[in-house]
Amino acid sequence: MVSNEHDSEIKSGQKLSYYNKRLLLLLLLSSISNPYIMLQSVVLHYKPPQHCDISEIQDNLNNLNESHLNATIPWIEDSSGGIVRSSCSMFNIRNTTNRFFNESGKDDAVPCKKFYFEGVETSFTTEFQLVCENAWVQPLMVSIYFAGNLVVTLFGSYLSDRYGRKPIFLSFTFIQCVSCIIMSFSESLITYGAMMFLSGGANLINFTTAVILGCEILPQSHRYYVYFCLELGFSIGYLTVPASAYFLRDWRWFLRFSGMINILYIPYFWWLDESPKWLLATGKVQSANEVFAKIGKINKESDTDATKPEQIECKKEVEEISTVWKTMREMLKHPSLIWRLVIITSGWALVNVVYYAITLNTNSLTGDRFLNMLYGGIAELVGVLLYFFVVSKWGCRDCYCAIFCVGSVVLAVTPLFALWNPVVATISTMFCKLCVSICFNIIFVYTPQLFPTCIRNFATGISSAGGRIGSIISPIVMHAGGSGSSAVPSIVVAVAALGSTMAVLFRLPAIKTENLPQTVDEALAMKSVFSIPCFKRRDVTNAVITKAEQKDQENQRFLTAQI
Repeated sequence: MVSNEHDSEIKSGQKLSYYNKRLLLLLLLSSISNPYIMLQSVVLHYKPPQHCDISEIQDNLNNLNESHLNATIPWIEDSSGGIVRSSCSMFNIRNTTNRFFNESGKDDAVPCKKFYFEGVETSFTTEFQLVCENAWVQPLMVSIYFAGNLVVTLFGSYLSDRYGRKPIFLSFTFIQCVSCIIMSFSESLITYGAMMFLSGGANLINFTTAVILGCEILPQSHRYYVYFCLELGFSIGYLTVPASAYFLRDWRWFLRFSGMINILYIPYFWWLDESPKWLLATGKVQSANEVFAKIGKINKESDTDATKPEQIECKKEVEEISTVWKTMREMLKHPSLIWRLVIITSGWALVNVVYYAITLNTNSLTGDRFLNMLYGGIAELVGVLLYFFVVSKWGCRDCYCAIFCVGSVVLAVTPLFALWNPVVATISTMFCKLCVSICFNIIFVYTPQLFPTCIRNFATGISSAGGRIGSIISPIVMHAGGSGSSAVPSIVVAVAALGSTMAVLFRLPAIKTENLPQTVDEALAMKSVFSIPCFKRRDVTNAVITKAEQKDQENQRFLTAQI
């Protein structure tokens, strides 16, 4: 009977307690350091204008003049049809005295062995000469970072279930710090790549464990705030990265600063509590009671009033975990649920491809690269705020489809804008990033609503893994037009995104006010409808639930709660 009262309290609306507000603030602050790791390749892989190092002809490169450059560096035609000096080749000069004043043909050009980079700042690209024939190393390192996202996360998820949310969160925050500092002293590509792999995994585990920890402590009615606060903190951190990169022009010092930020989270060892749901699930009842007592003490409430509803909710969710394999086997009997998982996973992959291809490619846009990164941070922040508004008004699926369709169309036409006006291309790119940032937030929340309780985390993990595969592919897409036009990869990705969006629109249910499915039958019963605001809904499946069936389901939930 108490459980039913608690469910009614959740439905009617429940105010955030002081402890929950404190927890949300800690989670918000914890995610500020995450964009420093995610965006490190944007800063470290910056490639300033360069040409062949001709120091054998002119010792003082700062005093180069037109005659020196014309005698040593050939003119070539770029992808847009313009005539520019080659950045990867030079004339094969043997007798510099005679050759210096003679004209040379392109047949005499040879690849550069060393390069001279303009400007005063140093990056990983300039120090290791990763341009021209060695330019493939840059996207490889970014893919290694995202491979760390995928591989290390699998172990991190297991460790989180095995040893608890708090110790894994703190441990991987420490690993995040150490990997950045070690990377700043790397003298080889192997060391750099290994630390990229480790930092990528630690960064994602740090974030996802914080999401799980917050969702398991906060009441069900307030769990949307967890992801919102973490994304808000991420956006705030995103906005500070350009300023840090502007003042720290040496890539090694930027990495050291990125690592040292994590030292600020040492007090979390005392401020953050373990998830009571995890403690109950692993039989550590005494420790769970201590957490509940601490929550009651901070909220200045009696022990019974503060902890009884939370204990009931925790025990109910813990009991559901024991039937996960039974529910998974039951789900495999229904192809519609399998297709549902395939469709949403493809959505994750394409959202990741577009998001990271834009986020990690701001250096190639017209204008100041620091301002472009700042514009990306503003788009991220606006995306978080708009996500919170549009989802509550129109629901996850319809908003996701509408916004991703618009973003896909803008992505396809952006290369055409670049031929007309580079500034317009930058604006359209930032608008596309805004759209895909909103979709990234929506799909993260929408996915758990499609599956039964017992396999909800499993299905979300599979979908997230699909997203990681998309992020691994994103550097390849990003550099596909490096030597030519970016129209082809942009159009291909846009068409694939539109196809995935149509599959989501016509095959997945629109979930706005329905309760989350508890069983496979309830997941199958969710209606798949095509809905456009201001237009009448049209059912496209046979899964229509009558009022009598809805009442039977409510009675069944009530009896289950009583038991």
